[in-house]
Amino acid sequence: MVERAAGKSEAKTFPPRLDIIRELHSKKTKLELILCDGAELEGQIERFDQYNLLFKGSDGSRYWIPKHAVVCAKLS
Repeated sequence: MVERAAGKSEAKTFPPRLDIIRELHSKKTKLELILCDGAELEGQIERFDQYNLLFKGSDGSRYWIPKHAVVCAKLS
């Protein structure tokens, strides 16, 4: 059985994922995304909402990507 850790200190330790995405978006940071299906995309976050990213690839293509599909994001 998995137990959840209670307490507010845990929330302060790791910034919410939305804050990280907001920072990368505002700085127009170039990223390499690795998705759960193995696809790799290079580009930057153009827009985002609670569930999805609009990602503009380096070739000019735009992709709506569910946030849960992103396995890893590296700065490029």
